[in-house]
Amino acid sequence: MKMLELDKQIENAHIVVVDSEPQILTTTIQTLAPLNCNVRGVHSAEELMHYLIQSYDQQQAVDLILVEIDLTEINGIQVCQQVHQIPIFAATPVLILTSANSPDQVEAAFEAGALDYIRKFSSSVEIVARVRAALRLKFESDQRKAREQELLEITRQAMKSQFQKQQKTTYLDEQTHLYNRKAFERILSVQWNRAYAQKKGLSLLFASIDYFSEFNLHYGREAGDSLLKRVAALFPENDAENFVLRYDGGVFALILPQSADTLLETAKDLRAQVKALYVPHADSEASVVTISIGCSDLNPRAFPDSLELVKMAENALVEARKQGPNHIVQSLREDEGPLLIRCF
Repeated sequence: MKMLELDKQIENAHIVVVDSEPQILTTTIQTLAPLNCNVRGVHSAEELMHYLIQSYDQQQAVDLILVEIDLTEINGIQVCQQVHQIPIFAATPVLILTSANSPDQVEAAFEAGALDYIRKFSSSVEIVARVRAALRLKFESDQRKAREQELLEITRQAMKSQFQKQQKTTYLDEQTHLYNRKAFERILSVQWNRAYAQKKGLSLLFASIDYFSEFNLHYGREAGDSLLKRVAALFPENDAENFVLRYDGGVFALILPQSADTLLETAKDLRAQVKALYVPHADSEASVVTISIGCSDLNPRAFPDSLELVKMAENALVEARKQGPNHIVQSLREDEGPLLIRCF
């Protein structure tokens, strides 16, 4: 800390002197006048505690306490202990003022947490010097703690940034920048619980690019990655309720809170948009890129977890693929009722 900054802090320091003898209290305050500090005098431990709390509440915390060892009610060592037992004042330095020259008292003062002791009949120069040294030590310690806290915060932010990068690497697909398979179960669980709480249904749609492996082999990996991005861009944007994921290879998943009829309209719209891209596909009966879709929706209050929803949507996708490219199969079930399959 630069000396000029330190001197300015010392001039703005807030000191409290505790002495039950009014005349001695006045003398001590006058002795500290060369420091140009804000010095307040109190006569008892009770008055000190009240003043400490009041100053803290007014954001004018006390920087240093000087307390006479021989107070009327309790001694200065006990006052020091009381002050440091309160968490917000635990770091406030305390100097013990004593007229005695007892090694036992000095030892007890340090054991109680006192920073230093001052003999009251020392010269004013020595008293001022000791108080100045205590304040310097206090402010230098404050600056070190502030710097440590700053470094800790920098480290915390760096760790947070690194964690976020790891999260992106772990849960985002590299090609499409959508959520990946690892994120699927987490997102589905959250949405399932939300739908349960809101007494709504939850829908799941799997969309598979028809003959995607063959497309990659015929046109190359770069063309395959480009196709994935173009198809991904056709899905609704992620928000608080709709989540699009790259589930596996050329398969996308869409989690959304829709009814069976609305879900079917979403599926038909996606199918039409993909075909409308008119991306050539030499290994498909359709001659262009198409998708097969399996979808389902359930009432979360009728089932213990989301496993049945996933199973229904996956089976629907298998059935859609069996029908040939560009088909939709919807799997429906009313609570515990029979499974219904619709093909489009």
